[in-house]
Amino acid sequence: MNALIQDVRYGIRMLAKNPGFAAVAVLSLALGIGANTTVFSIVDSLFLRPWPVKDPGRLAMISTNSPKLDFASTSYPDYLDLRHEVAAFSDVVAYGDRGCFVSREGQGQGLEAIVEVVSQNYFDALGVRALLGRAFSPAASQTAAEGHSVVVSYNLWQKYFGGDPSLPGKTTLLDDKQFTVIGVAPQGFSGLRGAALDIWLTKEGWETMLPGEARSDAARDDRWFDVAGHLRQGAKISEARAQLQTLAKRLALAYPSSNQGVNFIARPASEVAHEGMAVGIYLMAMVGLVLLISCANVANLLLAQTERRQREIAMRRALGAGPRRLLGQLLAEGLPLALAGGVLGGLLAAWLLKLVPALVPGLSDTILKLDARVLLFTAAISLFSALVFGLVPSFWVSRSGVVPVLKGDDPRFGRTVGRMPLRSLLVSGEITLSVVLLVASALLLRSLRYSLQINPGFNPNKEVVMISVAATAFYG
Repeated sequence: MNALIQDVRYGIRMLAKNPGFAAVAVLSLALGIGANTTVFSIVDSLFLRPWPVKDPGRLAMISTNSPKLDFASTSYPDYLDLRHEVAAFSDVVAYGDRGCFVSREGQGQGLEAIVEVVSQNYFDALGVRALLGRAFSPAASQTAAEGHSVVVSYNLWQKYFGGDPSLPGKTTLLDDKQFTVIGVAPQGFSGLRGAALDIWLTKEGWETMLPGEARSDAARDDRWFDVAGHLRQGAKISEARAQLQTLAKRLALAYPSSNQGVNFIARPASEVAHEGMAVGIYLMAMVGLVLLISCANVANLLLAQTERRQREIAMRRALGAGPRRLLGQLLAEGLPLALAGGVLGGLLAAWLLKLVPALVPGLSDTILKLDARVLLFTAAISLFSALVFGLVPSFWVSRSGVVPVLKGDDPRFGRTVGRMPLRSLLVSGEITLSVVLLVASALLLRSLRYSLQINPGFNPNKEVVMISVAATAFYG
């Protein structure tokens, strides 16, 4: 341990003598580590973490499948039948996103917000407790009262209501309709989609706010609600699927105009969450290439530094320092670079995570954060980086001769020989990885360009629509 501390101190002194080299190396590492930390935080939040509800292992997502649509949303009347007739589920919830304008009487200008219209049992079934006040009561006797109540998100409470601790019990306006705020959702809760949500209100509340549209929601073919349910203790997903098929057949006979050929599909929530992992793996591979390029760049710089220290290292070997001791010294000298790059990369990632929701409308910023898991990942890739770029000069140490270097005629080095093969290999590797990354980015941009050229099914020419992207990102 004492030898490690001495080597780290010596490495810090060497970096202090070469501030330009240290700055370039740390910035290179910070870019690679920051990019990897940012993407890992997104992938971890969206695909790897358990759902923010009670018993996430028993949670199943229920979608509607028809000859026209696969894995589509469900109508509210169909949801009610699902909730009351499928015994394999202990409880079933419905939720669908809409946009509105929230304001306060006498408080000046309001703002656009995303509303999640939910079934009355939503918070109770998911096991989510309000941070302040209360959530909706599932009791049937409270249906009329909950139709005039809303629950606001933690972000909206902070951003628009100023973090007022006495907010529960006060009124607010949604599209000029008055509602009572009964509670504030816990920090970090953004529903089952990871979307940026501002307000929750019940289906009855939606009918209060927009009675004209709410009446059309009674139609079984108006499908804009997503449905999720908890399996009962001991129930299997196969049992739920069989009961859903029975219900679908009954509804097809009872309502042939809307439910003919319609089936209900139940899938474990973990399976649904992992469907987007292909995109996550693709992004992680791309930023992994960025990290490798950074490591190769730093390794090249360290190799140049090692060239200047060839006599010092040869003298250490002549005095009895073995290959392991020199390997440990060179790796330890890289730790300060990795540590500084990791800290700066973490700060860069924290800034990027605040920027991502603005670039991806609808993505909740409450789920993107630098928690212990992400910081542990940052520390791991920092150590990995130190190992990668530290091994390159160690490779030279194991192959260089002692006597030729002390005499000044080592054929691997010297100002007359030119660039050494290992450094050329590193430069070639950087160029190769850069080309691969450039091609992958070009393919991604081409796919995005093609997706923007897909026929939307209507003529967008001469149409003027003023819609807030933030308020309608998950409008449905």
